[in-house]
Amino acid sequence: MQKWRTEAPNLANQLQDYCAQLEPIKNLLQKKELERRAHRRYALSGDAAIRIMDRPGMKVFNGDFSDISTSGISFIMNTSPKSAELLLGCRLNLKFTLPEAFPEIRIDQDGRIVGVHGQMYNEYLINVKWDEPLDNGIIERIKLMG
Repeated sequence: MQKWRTEAPNLANQLQDYCAQLEPIKNLLQKKELERRAHRRYALSGDAAIRIMDRPGMKVFNGDFSDISTSGISFIMNTSPKSAELLLGCRLNLKFTLPEAFPEIRIDQDGRIVGVHGQMYNEYLINVKWDEPLDNGIIERIKLMG
């Protein structure tokens, strides 16, 4: 990448412009009535304590989770573009309690970052796939929160 940045500094912008013209994968899947997710996601908001397991000694940071499923979770965090680039593929641990309705449920799950999507103002949407599926009882309670 660094070589391309030096030899073809406009390449990244050209690729971004080209990709912006393409139809989003989500729309293509809907047209063909296909679902790429193995499990339904449920909207859920709250704070999670997140620790990157691949980097011993790294401080725990907070993320705002946005949805959850049996197989994963997504959360939003603030970080620099350079740091965000390094997150893809990292193993992490997330700890949180379910908001208001079920504060007695504590979730402590390990997973791997499978997606990093830039938002505005150095915010990134992070997609995590759990190492082990989330307990169905927890998902059932989340469904009740509705």
